Amino acid sequence: MGTRVVDYFRHFREPTRTVGLKIKGSDLFWVQLSRLVSISVLLTGIAFGGSSFNIVLKDFTLSWYSIDSDLQLALLGFFNKVLDVLLVSSLEYTASVLLTTWMTAEPRKAPCGASFNDFDVKNELTKPWMTIRSFAKRSDWSWKNVKSLTFWKSLGSWEGWRRRASWKSFGRFVLCLCISVCVLLQGLAINTIAIPKERWFPNRPDAHNGWTITKQARRDFTITHPKVYLETLTWSHETKLATSNIGDKAAPAWAAAVSASRAVESIADMMLEYSRYWTGWQPVLNKNISGSRVWTGLNTTFDETNVLETLSVSGTQVWDVFQWQCDGRHRLAKGSTGWNGNLTLMVPVLNSKCELHTSDSILPQGTTTVNFPYGQSTDPATFTIDLGSIPGRDFPGAVCTFTFRQSLHSFGMWIIKMDAPDVSQNQYWANFTEPLIYQPAQPEDLTMARALAVHADSVLSSMDRLMTPDGVLMYLLLLSRKLRADIPAITSDVHGLTVMMGVLLQNMITCSDSLSPPLPTSLPASPDDIITSYSIQWQIVGSGPRLAWEWAAVFILAVILCCFGFGIWQTFWYRIAPGPWTEVPGMMMLAYNTNNLEHMDDEKEASKMLYAVETEPDTSDTMLWSWPAEKTI
Repeated sequence: MGTRVVDYFRHFREPTRTVGLKIKGSDLFWVQLSRLVSISVLLTGIAFGGSSFNIVLKDFTLSWYSIDSDLQLALLGFFNKVLDVLLVSSLEYTASVLLTTWMTAEPRKAPCGASFNDFDVKNELTKPWMTIRSFAKRSDWSWKNVKSLTFWKSLGSWEGWRRRASWKSFGRFVLCLCISVCVLLQGLAINTIAIPKERWFPNRPDAHNGWTITKQARRDFTITHPKVYLETLTWSHETKLATSNIGDKAAPAWAAAVSASRAVESIADMMLEYSRYWTGWQPVLNKNISGSRVWTGLNTTFDETNVLETLSVSGTQVWDVFQWQCDGRHRLAKGSTGWNGNLTLMVPVLNSKCELHTSDSILPQGTTTVNFPYGQSTDPATFTIDLGSIPGRDFPGAVCTFTFRQSLHSFGMWIIKMDAPDVSQNQYWANFTEPLIYQPAQPEDLTMARALAVHADSVLSSMDRLMTPDGVLMYLLLLSRKLRADIPAITSDVHGLTVMMGVLLQNMITCSDSLSPPLPTSLPASPDDIITSYSIQWQIVGSGPRLAWEWAAVFILAVILCCFGFGIWQTFWYRIAPGPWTEVPGMMMLAYNTNNLEHMDDEKEASKMLYAVETEPDTSDTMLWSWPAEKTI
């Protein structure tokens, strides 16, 4: 036979000798079905990733066996491994059919045959290290040669490279290396793009992660819920606690004492918060009351020319809005286990301002007198507290005015894995100057201001008895002067008293029974009665990459799709089964039926030969033939 060069691009020609190799219908069905299923899974995964598909992982029972969310995620990992096995099996089948077509083509009509190196194609398509090893072997890059100076000198010229490896050999190396690396990274790509994982979504754009806000992302960031006003202020939980301990008769006195002690405690840490380096909204109370965490916020930018702003907010408010969204009002909320972002809420606010007593009337020394609300129900509800003089401390007395308002304010908040909410008045040190959006006065505001005045009168009287013999006013004055001494922004006694009295009464609102009125079942018709918040991230189990550059994993999946697609085309085009000689047992049987082959006693010489399978015309026996090749690639 004449000398021939192995041509790896001869694949697109049907072999002439395929006796007994026609694929069975059942084998054809199962091979192609596995590939089609794999392609469907890959395309579905890419679609899930592109649409950021999220799922709801909830525990359920199957035949008395509990299937929890962790097991469901483990099963997704199992399916990922099954896909990996199907991919490797498909590539090995493709390589076997490839070898079969090379070894069964008519050698006298066209280049054909396979060398020893060609039997490594299976490994080259699935193992990157085997791809490199086979290329080095074909190019005679043995360790012995690499150590020699002559080897490196030969690589200094184009002819030296050509002697080591042809373009076709290098092309085979690049193609197989690309495929094998993608096979190795297939699990990573599926996990990155398709496998649902716990994440915060949508992705917030910044200068580093490459995300931009799409219209859909903007909708996902935005939530709406009804604007609901607070209608009542009560402090029944203290009375209930007192009743359960000492009975109905002494319960009011007990409740007043508890409220008084709580009020004293609530202003203990206020000095620290007010003296922080930054100014603006600061938390001055963070307390768990009746199973719900509540906060009091203080705007420390106040000066003597304007009123002091304080507010109250409850974790229950955040939780109620979250649950309202989870009831089907937002597409990401249904399967969400948490959220974070800036949430706008309706909150009760006090505007406080104390001024020195200048009228001719004489205030009782060292006492506090509450004057109940006045005005129309359409006006902001206002009441005053008179602070008596303390001659021994050079304090002539003051009148403090408190206006009860309801306002919208944006809070930073978190709920993680359905745990208790956390709230920040300054959006976690991101915005200290968020302005209050005051709402029109409601008829119920006057009733709530009156309830607050009654409660303040009871608490201040109880605090007076607790702080004998000087009374509560003396301690409030001393605290205000301490505040004035430590903080340059506090310029007078009444300035300090405004802070102390404003925080004290706002804490009473914070410690009331409920700051979260029930939400209606649907959004109101009027836009003025709807609150919109932006931007909200949801804690979900969803598909898609977390960072923009992770979309590079799609290239890996595209290569894998091409591998499956080529396998489907190859099987339909040739309709042959892999020859048994592509495996070791089949090759041994073929060698047994073959006469002695030339050069088989020398491994180096045998590796330079090409081998083909032909049917002997006389006996119809399948035999192995060989002839020398000019160069194997």
